[in-house]
Amino acid sequence: MQKIILQLIIIWLRLLWFFSPKRTMHWLHHFFSKPSKGNYKNFQKPTFLKEAKLDLEFLKDHQIPLYQWGKGTHKVLLVHGWNSNAARWQPLIQKLLVHNFEVYALEAPAHGMSSEKHFSVPKYEQFIHKVYEKVQPNYMIGHSIGATAVLYWCHLHPNRQLNKVGLLCAPSDMRV
Repeated sequence: MQKIILQLIIIWLRLLWFFSPKRTMHWLHHFFSKPSKGNYKNFQKPTFLKEAKLDLEFLKDHQIPLYQWGKGTHKVLLVHGWNSNAARWQPLIQKLLVHNFEVYALEAPAHGMSSEKHFSVPKYEQFIHKVYEKVQPNYMIGHSIGATAVLYWCHLHPNRQLNKVGLLCAPSDMRV
């Protein structure tokens, strides 16, 4: 049954592409830029995030939830991956706090409590840049597509000062 459904979707996409490539691209972008999980409402927020200081930054008309823990001598910005949210960093944050770090974690577009409805790496890079300008972290750590967004941010802003960048499960190739 699943094979038949998949084949029907492929046939439908090919037909749609034949008549309207632009509409097909729009539909595919819409379908593949929405995570299936990683979002939550305020009443569903994980306890760990409730304990953090929450600051809402704005980029155009979209809110960027930015969480902060601790007041240390070094600042680190954590950038999560697809289908995730800032709560994924709890074990790492607890270890960083022991070592006197000031820790920040943002929510990606279309993730967590972000008001954005669709995800893209360029949009995530804009979120990262907005937070970077406010926080001025010494370190950035990105996971998965968050690591891709961090690399893209580093590419666009080579003169920004970071002591180190940590990439977890980053892609091996940025070609599209």
